[in-house]
Amino acid sequence: MTPWEELLNFIEALLRFIFTPVFFLVDIWRGFCGTDIVCGLVTSPFFLFAPIIGELLLLIGAIAFFSGLIKKIAHDIRWKETLEKKAISGEFAFDFEIYNWNSDIEEEEIIKNPTFDEVKLQEPKFEFRSTLPDRKKPLTTKLTLKENGLWSPDGWNGSPDDTDRRVVSTVHIVPTDRETSFTTAEIWHWRDCNRRQLRKEKKAGKIHRHGGHCKRTLSVKHVFWHIRKD
Repeated sequence: MTPWEELLNFIEALLRFIFTPVFFLVDIWRGFCGTDIVCGLVTSPFFLFAPIIGELLLLIGAIAFFSGLIKKIAHDIRWKETLEKKAISGEFAFDFEIYNWNSDIEEEEIIKNPTFDEVKLQEPKFEFRSTLPDRKKPLTTKLTLKENGLWSPDGWNGSPDDTDRRVVSTVHIVPTDRETSFTTAEIWHWRDCNRRQLRKEKKAGKIHRHGGHCKRTLSVKHVFWHIRKD
């Protein structure tokens, strides 16, 4: 079979797919009214125009889908997504505990200074309460495990400069050999960088620096909770 014949067969199959509902409704209309002229006149607007409207909606949906697909392809051709991780200097140690309210017996259940294994047992959702030197009341952190293995914080994220603000953040829980648990933080910047500019810089042997040829799309603070092993 030649490419031209394959194209014709594809077009024929596509037209059959598009117009099959029209022919189907016309057959139903004929079977419903038979030879009754009055029935045909009364129901004809629905049976004739409903499939046409349906086909128009299908066509509009197809155009919207392919338009979005073309835009995405064009975007990926022009731009390359890059990730920059910027470490925040310093570590932050503090006292914290796993908090749970037992509604059956109306009592608090608390694990003070928990180990990494004790934290893992709380998956997929639990609450931290942290005591900071300059705070009279403890800060609460409700953590929910996400599908990617990281945690989504509700409340304080564990970073000392975020005690009075809420920023876009995610939490990593990792073990440490130290006797005391602590947190560190990084800022992750996602940018779309111009592929042409990247090629020019690579060809010239230059190190890429994010500037006017890059567009920042998202910044997220990643807080690492280093939990003692035992």
